[in-house]
Amino acid sequence: MTQNDNISVLFRYRDLIDRTVERHQEIIAKKGYCFWGWWKRPTEGPRHEVWDHLEREIEAAPNGEVAIGLFDSGEKENPRRSVTRAWITNVKRPNTDESGRVPTVPLDQSEKELVPTYYRDSSFSRAWMTIVRFEAPFDFFEEYSLEFPPPLPGMGEDQLRWLKDKLIKDAHELRAMDTTIWRVRPKQEYDLTERILSSSLRLVEPVSRKPIRVESPKILHLSDVHFAHDGVRDRHCWGYPGGAESSPHFRHGLTSQDPEEFADDGLLSQDVLEVLHDGEEPFVGHVGYGVEEVAALVEQGVGPLLGGVGLEGAVVAAAL
Repeated sequence: MTQNDNISVLFRYRDLIDRTVERHQEIIAKKGYCFWGWWKRPTEGPRHEVWDHLEREIEAAPNGEVAIGLFDSGEKENPRRSVTRAWITNVKRPNTDESGRVPTVPLDQSEKELVPTYYRDSSFSRAWMTIVRFEAPFDFFEEYSLEFPPPLPGMGEDQLRWLKDKLIKDAHELRAMDTTIWRVRPKQEYDLTERILSSSLRLVEPVSRKPIRVESPKILHLSDVHFAHDGVRDRHCWGYPGGAESSPHFRHGLTSQDPEEFADDGLLSQDVLEVLHDGEEPFVGHVGYGVEEVAALVEQGVGPLLGGVGLEGAVVAAAL
């Protein structure tokens, strides 16, 4: 590895909808380069310091190319090979509006052709990078350290300082951090080597410790079901395996009028029934709409399939 091969920024991604790197490689094979969109976490800021750094690196690079790392947080079979090196030549950095929000960075029609079809028209990319080539996954863990701690919700400076100059031991350390970007560098002898799993904003105390007797032995877990109807249906319904092939970008969502859709993937044969989609900012409408739809869905169709009980007789965990 040469000095120029070293990465200084690591980005997080996950193959939720399609094989991310492969789809971008296909565009590079046709066009010579592609656009990679940055999907930030809801609690994450614009990270202007990172984009400043990348712009400076690109400007200083002899050939205008800079190596970055791409961490596949969903890789479980071989997590030590979950980081891919990619070479970028330009960035379309994020903006911040008057309210402090980070809006989508739009592309014109010719630029959209450089984005894979499965998210070409999505509204989640807050920045873009121009990638000219990818390399095979490389040994990253225990070879790189955090140069600076990323801003993490719920963690103060006194806690974050323990992450500075800390060796990155494994993928679990990165997954535990509620961020999508890390500033990294090759390890040094003086780096902290302990394994640290950072905390995140989550409910750690039960709302109530009082047990509730239920009639069904099953648990229904709903997460990001993304209900939609009429004109907005195709704007925030992400796909499930076996979905309608007529829509290449968005497969069918769930509706209270058609609860049998839960059975499409054999979910109802399990003791813990999971309908999951791990996405960001899925809502176009207000949250109350989704809550009403979930209640109607359970009452009308899913409740009986859980063992002939209604909403009050089963354990239903819903995260919309």
